[in-house]
Amino acid sequence: MLKQLEDLKLNALQELKGINSIKELESWRVRYLGRKSHLTKVLRSLATLPLAEKKAVGTRANEVKSYLENSLRQKGQVLRELELAASAEGEHIDITLPGRHLPIGRLHPITQTVYEIC
Repeated sequence: MLKQLEDLKLNALQELKGINSIKELESWRVRYLGRKSHLTKVLRSLATLPLAEKKAVGTRANEVKSYLENSLRQKGQVLRELELAASAEGEHIDITLPGRHLPIGRLHPITQTVYEIC
């Protein structure tokens, strides 16, 4: 069981390195950390293991899960920064130019009527 966890961790990390978009990252999260993932199956099968093995496998499974979650979080930050930089490159806005001045408020209805009459 411990060997399976290590293989799962290595496969997940190798696949994580090849991800280049947020969409792919989300599908990776579902595959490795979702409800029907292999890691979740291992955690659910802990009840059938003997006590000594249960402690070792449970501890290692939680370590692998937290490591994968941290890796997911870091990769997500990197991808968001890359997307933000790419979108900023495409936009050419001169922030030193003055903004548009919009009129504040409206004329009083009586004043409007007086202007219409005159």
